[in-house]
Amino acid sequence: MTTPPRQRRSTQISTASPRKTYPTSIMTDRISTLSKRDELPPMIGEELYGKYEGPMDPMEFLEQYLPQVSKSNADAVKAKFEEAFTGKGRKARETTKKAGVDDRTHTEVKMYTPLIEAIILACPNLQLQLCNTATISTSVNWCRNPSFIFPDIPVYDKANLPKGDGEVDMSKVEFFLEAKPDKSYSGFTNETGPAFERNSDRGAGTRYQLAAYVGGIMASQFRTHCFVVETCADQARLLRYDHGGATVTTSFSVLEESHLVEFFARYDKASPTARGHDSSVERLKPGTANDGRIKETREKLGMESDDPVYRFRVKDEFSSTMHVFYGAKVIVKASPCPHGRSTRGFIAIDGKGNHRFLKDTWRVDLKALDTEGSVYRILHGLKEGLGTDLSISDRRVPHIPTVVASGDVEGPNQKTTKKELWSVKEGNERLYQHYYLVLEEIGKPLDQFEDQFEWISAMADALEAHQKACEIHKISHRDVSVGNILIYDGGGLLIDWEFSKCMILETARQAERTGTWQFMSARLLLATAGEDVPHLMADDLESFFHVLCWVALKHAEHLLSDLEVVKMLRAIFDEVFYMPGRTLGGTGKVDALGALKMKRNGKFNAGPVKDLIIDLEQIFQVRYIETPSEEDLRTVEAIQSVGGIIDAEDENLTDALRWRKRQARLEHAWIFGRFRLVVEKFRRCCLPPPKRVPRENLLNEANRAYTPSHAFKLKRSSDMLSQNESVPQRELRSKRRRFS
Repeated sequence: MTTPPRQRRSTQISTASPRKTYPTSIMTDRISTLSKRDELPPMIGEELYGKYEGPMDPMEFLEQYLPQVSKSNADAVKAKFEEAFTGKGRKARETTKKAGVDDRTHTEVKMYTPLIEAIILACPNLQLQLCNTATISTSVNWCRNPSFIFPDIPVYDKANLPKGDGEVDMSKVEFFLEAKPDKSYSGFTNETGPAFERNSDRGAGTRYQLAAYVGGIMASQFRTHCFVVETCADQARLLRYDHGGATVTTSFSVLEESHLVEFFARYDKASPTARGHDSSVERLKPGTANDGRIKETREKLGMESDDPVYRFRVKDEFSSTMHVFYGAKVIVKASPCPHGRSTRGFIAIDGKGNHRFLKDTWRVDLKALDTEGSVYRILHGLKEGLGTDLSISDRRVPHIPTVVASGDVEGPNQKTTKKELWSVKEGNERLYQHYYLVLEEIGKPLDQFEDQFEWISAMADALEAHQKACEIHKISHRDVSVGNILIYDGGGLLIDWEFSKCMILETARQAERTGTWQFMSARLLLATAGEDVPHLMADDLESFFHVLCWVALKHAEHLLSDLEVVKMLRAIFDEVFYMPGRTLGGTGKVDALGALKMKRNGKFNAGPVKDLIIDLEQIFQVRYIETPSEEDLRTVEAIQSVGGIIDAEDENLTDALRWRKRQARLEHAWIFGRFRLVVEKFRRCCLPPPKRVPRENLLNEANRAYTPSHAFKLKRSSDMLSQNESVPQRELRSKRRRFS
């Protein structure tokens, strides 16, 4: 039988705005050698570095995570397993070569059918269907850039099969098997400690694949966890992913041990909750007393006639009142990474038919971190904070959404637990709690603005919200991004305050950096994991500038080609270097600010937005050039105090004067004033403001076509920032001596 040519089918499963914490375009040299089929964003795998628990005994794994059933007789299928791992009975490799499958992939392909047949033979009454879809793709989106993946053997419940024949439907996959032809492809060893994660291109590549496939499932379904089977030659491992990481067994021989067959038998009999389906979300079944509610929800939310309708129950953390919402019209999709918050948002209706925004997330479970609902109560003046000496109206922060209900989700598997067999040092583990937040306002994404007036008005309102939160409550947002500024009612809202922090607190509350990579300040990106680098107010203000430039490059009027836009986005916003346990970046932003690249290379059409970008770029440049000497600064201050004039021929004093002036403007009032000035210019102008330029499709095409020779490489030796350098040392090495 000739292997069919690879097809690109199925719908994309995520269209989220840039996510925490990693970017999209830059890939490591590892990933280029891993799979000739998958187009995997390596940051999906990198997010899970050091977050694997193991190696765990396979039987202990089964006893802990799946109910016990009578064992099946693995001896009856030993011949089939041998065929799967030796390739007997399959045609010569020339047939698959014609289909464009390489030697390694060909060897894998020979394993799939015998492996499936062996499992079915071992479990004759299996209510699970295994499919060989190695040549059929689905896609995952990372920061709106599609990446095609080819899962080997997805497993479905026979009661919930895909509509299309041979289709990979991540919204229905229960779990999957990933088969490799050689033991060296395993993502893990049987050692303890950091060596548990195999530090090779093949091993890392397998971990990246497993993470991407599981992430695709969890982003497309309501799941608390997901199982995976990895087979490498005749060795197999069982894995269980949740939002805190993954538990992995030791490898075992499928020819000598019954663990693989036992896993299928147990999974087949397991409850939906044990399988990983979220018990807190109830799908309303047609043909029941819920028909009226289903019809009303579909009509009010503009859903299709066959779209599923779900019931969400939210127990408010402050009043203990149980609120019920119906819907699941997705407007913010989770990123395809199984680890972390996996935030997504839905439009839903309450019991009275009012439209609401329902945020479904897994919050970091730390006592030092307030829940997002609690932060909103402070910002609205409803809870005691640093501004309690003011009246409620005076301590209320404008341009933030109104909370209808919020609270932790109760029930099994709604909270990750501390791993006992953690593979890395203490302190690398975050615990997560499932959490709902329901908001009254439903905004529009910032990058979907109608015209530049709407865009800048929304950013000005968000900046004012940030300013008031800092001034009244001493709370800094710490995650300013394009996804957290919404267009609403002629202005804007600043949302997603869950990582906000009281500016008076000096100690770090968690070991990892927070923020959205593309919009984090260069200073924070230069920091390595574990370094005590405080998040300053100026870092948030710089993030507003990066949001402005990112949106401008994508949707403002300019003379850049699509390829030039992609190059700038990659170099400035997506730059990332990976090392085990460390992720570095920021040099692209330092270079761009130091050289005023937006002014010199942006080619923006003349107008208020271009002027705003140029003015702000000059202000933030002072963070990344050398500070003038104390002597020069004192001299400038003395001359100005008596109304003197700086000698234009004296470069040192001229630079000191310029630095002093721009440094003074690096604060809320001046920057907010510049945004408001642009808004007023648009209001007074007799001409309509420039419209949004839709470049999404063209930029996606250019992004896929642009593959520079260095795009798949990790920087090394002298090119890589030294592991021994501190943040100030790296900043100094990156800084220019003078203004551009």
